[in-house]
Amino acid sequence: MTAEDYILEIKWCPTFHATSIWIVTRCEGATTLSVQIEASARTPAYTTILPVSSILAESLYQTVCYVVSRDTKNTETMARDGIIFYGSLVSDSFSADAFEYCSPRSEQLPHRLVESLFSLVPLQTTGMTLASYMRSLRRYFDFDRSPF
Repeated sequence: MTAEDYILEIKWCPTFHATSIWIVTRCEGATTLSVQIEASARTPAYTTILPVSSILAESLYQTVCYVVSRDTKNTETMARDGIIFYGSLVSDSFSADAFEYCSPRSEQLPHRLVESLFSLVPLQTTGMTLASYMRSLRRYFDFDRSPF
């Protein structure tokens, strides 16, 4: 069975850090993650492209399809502190033109999507700018209490 090609775009908008865009592209069996972090007072602009394993790429695709098709709640209103993320997924068999979630907690279904996205980037293999940015975002999510 051949894995399906897709493009997933996620825009992270934390209230406490720079906005970033993550684009996962799987084409003809090869998958990459492009990360673009906007410049802010804390972070210089940063762009990188990383390879993604086929296993993680397939897991991410399945997770996004599962979460987006089952989570029908509207996003919570953005408070003074939090992370809202917007996304879209395009493939031949499943498309989600626009979805958004605000600060999903560990017991909420969208938290699975966050976990799957973060699994794409092993912190020890990234540059300092991306690792620092990801640690800042990760601290916000309660990964230790996730039931998934």
